[in-house]
Amino acid sequence: MKHLIVILTSFFLLNACSNELELTAPWENIPVIYGVLNEADQVQYIRVEKAFLDGSTSALELAKSTDSIYYSDVLVQLERPSFNSTLTLERVDGVEEGLVRSDGIFATTPNILYKLDLEGIAPLEGGEQVTLLIIDNKDQMLASSETTIVESFDLIRGRPGDDLNFSNYERVVRFTWRPTENASIYDASLTINYKENVPGSSTEFEDKSLSWTIATNFLKESADNKTQIEIEVNGEDFYTFLDGALETDNRIRKFVDMDFTVTAGGRELAEYIRIRQANTGLTSSQNTPIFSNIENGLGLFSSTAMASKTGIKLT
Repeated sequence: MKHLIVILTSFFLLNACSNELELTAPWENIPVIYGVLNEADQVQYIRVEKAFLDGSTSALELAKSTDSIYYSDVLVQLERPSFNSTLTLERVDGVEEGLVRSDGIFATTPNILYKLDLEGIAPLEGGEQVTLLIIDNKDQMLASSETTIVESFDLIRGRPGDDLNFSNYERVVRFTWRPTENASIYDASLTINYKENVPGSSTEFEDKSLSWTIATNFLKESADNKTQIEIEVNGEDFYTFLDGALETDNRIRKFVDMDFTVTAGGRELAEYIRIRQANTGLTSSQNTPIFSNIENGLGLFSSTAMASKTGIKLT
């Protein structure tokens, strides 16, 4: 999650800043929000920050000030109409939660997030509509957003199989899953697990893994058969990935197994990615449109779900 947070927040800042000038502008109270919920997680995190351009200080300086980018006194709540309940999130330091913010133009410590621990509370349910509320210290609504929780879904049995056959470059392996109603976009990846000898030893090994994205930003409407989504990978793709990902040296490496994972994203994520991609390439303009589904603010509020198969071997 932390990488997406940084990407999104940096995007909003860079759309407000020039490469040549350090712009300033009249101060406005504009919440900037990032939250992607997952029904499988007991603990959910939401990032709430504020736009920080003002009339006297450059944005690049303000980005380093935690007082400038974080609210100190807002209430962050999640409404669940299906359960007739409103849950209040806890303000926490992400560093203490094991969520360290990547280095960049923004202050990294503390890494303020709002945490919802569902222990003892009904978990999020696929198809459930939820509303995010940001309320100031005068009980005034600052911003809000709604999303529908993406349901869990299944991989189709036998694709991928328990063993993958990449015996030659032309050999095709099929990966198939059933689309879920509230998801609009999918990523699919293989994690290749292996052991590698410790330098200077031929008997001592350490566990390592490589993550290979085999399909990214795959839109559900791109599937020919709406009852299932299928992608194909051939042996050449597999060996080309390994060739680029592993260093050529005298290490001893032993294959262990692979894990296949599909991540499904809600329609808001799909729209955000679609808009970002619509203005890229050699012929694009410099004015990238901003997607936001936050009322009275900027940002992204959506959900994801995952399906996986572990322990896959090679023939």
